[in-house]
Amino acid sequence: MAGWGIVLVSLSICAAITGIFYILMCTRSDSAANQFLSNITTVFEAWCPFGTRIVALSKRAFHYFFWERNPLLQILYLTLICGGWLVGVFEVFPKLPNLYLADYHRYTFTLVFALTVGSFYVVCSTPPGYITKSNVRKYSKYPYDMMMYVPKRCRTTNILKPARSKYCNIMKANVARFDHYCGWVAQPVGEENYRYFLVFLFMTFSMLAYATVGIALTALSIVKEKGLLGATFINRHTGERFPATKMMVLNWIIANDNLMMAAGVMAFVMGIVVFAFFMYHLYLASQNLTTNESYKWSEFKESIAAAKEIMELRVLRERDARANGKDSADTSDLPVVPDRYKAIAAATNDLNDLHNVYDRGVWANLSEVFFPRSLRAPPVPSVRVSRSQGVKKRQ
Repeated sequence: MAGWGIVLVSLSICAAITGIFYILMCTRSDSAANQFLSNITTVFEAWCPFGTRIVALSKRAFHYFFWERNPLLQILYLTLICGGWLVGVFEVFPKLPNLYLADYHRYTFTLVFALTVGSFYVVCSTPPGYITKSNVRKYSKYPYDMMMYVPKRCRTTNILKPARSKYCNIMKANVARFDHYCGWVAQPVGEENYRYFLVFLFMTFSMLAYATVGIALTALSIVKEKGLLGATFINRHTGERFPATKMMVLNWIIANDNLMMAAGVMAFVMGIVVFAFFMYHLYLASQNLTTNESYKWSEFKESIAAAKEIMELRVLRERDARANGKDSADTSDLPVVPDRYKAIAAATNDLNDLHNVYDRGVWANLSEVFFPRSLRAPPVPSVRVSRSQGVKKRQ
């Protein structure tokens, strides 16, 4: 039972990490989940004698953890992967070589671990591309699409915001080609560190996949070497004998190698989560979209759909007013449609016709991720003066 307890603890850690990831990446302040938490805290304040003080401290801790820059998730990440590597050193490496794994896996897994830590350091230490008044031209490499991005100044920094940039509330700065703020690296992911973020995700998944397969093969080797599937298990309390079943063998492995099996379960579950996240970002990169833009596209299409409905209602009311002999219709209850939404709505028959102007094809899109526009040397124009032009100038 103790072995299963450790496995359950590892699953609980996986669930907690997944929950943190969900809150950081998939919820907003006005989401249903946050509204539910707000309602709970209101009830708690009303019924608990020290509820107001406890809720205030909880809100402060929640705000610090999720909405301020802090190293907590970085510490958690390093603790988990270093702890997993130590489990490998003391629990798995002594079992090498075995029927399925050669001795060199001690060194290859350590190399993958070192590369993963190295990728983590690089993505944490590389700035995303902070925009200031002195370098704004460096990041003004994308045209405004006049849909999601139009020329306007940042209300906080008064900088003319380049297309695809966004003001990060946590870092208090404009970020070029803003993707999202990542608590695991304690900074935004933007134009100049997005490539390292993808490498970091890939290396983390590779390490987790390597650990999962390595632990699974080591467990299978133990089962085969000891002949556990053909063994007879004895109940210590009754003395009754049972032919081995797969569940009995699994219980035996977990009881005897609980740390190794718990690490394997955690690596397997978190490997699935990281792989899904990596594939999602790889898809966005192939479409030349950011996480921020994927949200903005859905909101933008909803705004255009609403604008079309409002404009159609205006036309219908004015038509009815003319049919009834009135000069104008009462449209005071209808919201005012911004001019740019009005123009796009009038020119769009189908919302599916709206497309991302930054999408230049898969390979060109990926090249912009791995070779950011802001880091490319500006081409030096070559000026050729013909002999005849020179004569004219001298004349």
